[in-house]
Amino acid sequence: MNEYKDQLPADECEKIKEHIAKVRQLIANKDTETAENIRAAASEMQQASLKLFEAAYKKVRALANFELYLVYLSNIFLYEIIFIRLTFGNHHPCIAI
Repeated sequence: MNEYKDQLPADECEKIKEHIAKVRQLIANKDTETAENIRAAASEMQQASLKLFEAAYKKVRALANFELYLVYLSNIFLYEIIFIRLTFGNHHPCIAI
């Protein structure tokens, strides 16, 4: 979680930490807790973790798509400059570079 904390909502990270603490507590009390209670808590922790990292993955993926879009736009811009320079030379008013 620490690796991806910039991409994860803080409140959701706290929920995961609470799940972890609950599972640890149940395991520490394994003599008085049932295996079913420990399995259920571990399953809840796993589901919450999967949900959290799925959201992080979607956020990172959206950012990557946006970065690719910016690269695409910059390439179009460069191609337009090259086209204008090849067509009109360096004397076109749109070319100040």
